[in-house]
Amino acid sequence: MMVGRHVTGMEADVNTDKRISTRADAVLPWIRFSKGIRRHAGTATHGQKGFTLVELGTVLIIATMLIGTTTVVYYQTTRKTDLKTAAELVKEDLRKVYALTDSGGGVTDGTGMKHRDQYRIQFHTNDGAHAPVNSYRILKRTWDIATGSYSAWEPVEPERSSAVKVLSDSWVRPTMSSDTQITALTNMSGADGEKGITFEAKGSIIQTDPPLGDKTITLGTAGSGDTITITVSMYGSVE
Repeated sequence: MMVGRHVTGMEADVNTDKRISTRADAVLPWIRFSKGIRRHAGTATHGQKGFTLVELGTVLIIATMLIGTTTVVYYQTTRKTDLKTAAELVKEDLRKVYALTDSGGGVTDGTGMKHRDQYRIQFHTNDGAHAPVNSYRILKRTWDIATGSYSAWEPVEPERSSAVKVLSDSWVRPTMSSDTQITALTNMSGADGEKGITFEAKGSIIQTDPPLGDKTITLGTAGSGDTITITVSMYGSVE
């Protein structure tokens, strides 16, 4: 026979206090942790300071310098790219003149002699003395049997697909940028404003006029030392 133990009111109170204490011990760390977070957040929020004028000014100066440097680099790169593109277009048309001369037709006179068509590329620099500046055009002339001589030079219509900007009288500007300019012409025939290179087929070879020495076209970028020189040999090869 089991005899139950009688729990007094005092013992019941003690047990209840123990259970409450145990639960409190489990809950209080979370409460303390939560309070710590709120207290830390409150301290950070209330203690945070705004940027001073000196700090804002420094940031603006640095940002301006970075933007300025990036802009300068981009502009320089763009100008160099444009200069190279313009030079390649001039080379392309020089080779075109050579091909036209090599494959062009001709006229046979009464003596049985064949006179091949002649082609010429004419340049204007950026000096402003002759319009349009920074441009060139391709010319052609054929043999006139009646007069026994070559006719006057006539412009060859440029191909729109390759020309960047076609001007009046078939003049071509190899670039849309005013920074890229034709700055110098060396060892070419013709007076100022009419300087150029004549290509003439003689048998199986092509010769240029003037016959001796290389002809050069120099392109440059305004405001910088960037230049590209194109060389045409006495036999019409382009470098």
